Amino acid sequence: MKHWLHHIWTQIWLTGVVGLVLLALYTSLGRQLIPLIETLNENIEEVLSLQLGLPVSIESLEGDWVWFSPVVNVNNITLGEPHNQLHAKRFYKNYFEWCEAIGLSK
Repeated sequence: MKHWLHHIWTQIWLTGVVGLVLLALYTSLGRQLIPLIETLNENIEEVLSLQLGLPVSIESLEGDWVWFSPVVNVNNITLGEPHNQLHAKRFYKNYFEWCEAIGLSK
């Protein structure tokens, strides 16, 4: 019985350690890589334009990290033709929700 409890405790402890190491790796890599989204500005404009059937212009994209989630900040996005535009000064979205919304998660 004592050996069995020791084995269970060891498994729980190892699972916790492995989980913490994986979480640290995830956040470290995420914090290093999310700023690279700024280089995808033109690609995202193109994808959104194709999906919406409207011209899309994005002044800038910024990648950030909040707690354990990457966040995309979009600054000055304009949708539509010059005579009939929709303009948003700034919005942000969780990166995974953003990818799903523009169809990059498939």
